[in-house]
Amino acid sequence: CAKEVLAHTKGVFPTVRNELEQLPGIGPYTAGAVCAFAHNQPVVLIETNVRTVYLHHFFKNATAVSDKDILHLVANHVPEQRAREWYWALMDYGSYLKTAVGNQNKRAKAYVKQSSFVGSDRELRGAIVRVLAEGQHPQSSQEIHTKVPLCTRKRFTVQLKSLLQEGLVVRQGSLFGLPEH
Repeated sequence: CAKEVLAHTKGVFPTVRNELEQLPGIGPYTAGAVCAFAHNQPVVLIETNVRTVYLHHFFKNATAVSDKDILHLVANHVPEQRAREWYWALMDYGSYLKTAVGNQNKRAKAYVKQSSFVGSDRELRGAIVRVLAEGQHPQSSQEIHTKVPLCTRKRFTVQLKSLLQEGLVVRQGSLFGLPEH
């Protein structure tokens, strides 16, 4: 994404939602969040706590509620001024509702229970990057593997290869490190 911004907009990060969505790795929520939170634009967006508030107040007994239905209401409610504060308040209130009345998101069509982080590939990938970030020099695959949570050599190799392909890790001969820029 950063390379694309440098190459096509001379390093100026877009502030318009549809331009943001054209960037690699930027989807509808991230584009909307950048517009709302960084630029205080009255864009329509949904995330788990916003969804919680709307399900609780506007879809009391409904099940399989679509995000499209919720977004229609959000579009009618988001204020022209101070959109970021409005979203902050919704997110804080949604977080509170989850503790007070339980997870309302189970009633949404979009609901998917996320797998546990502990022991996941996400945790392993983070551990590999952390080892490289804390190291003073590029390291061999064996050095890195000994410093990450217990996992098989095969699983470690798959995730290291994936990080290489994504450009999050670089290889210098038989050593691995983080990209310079």
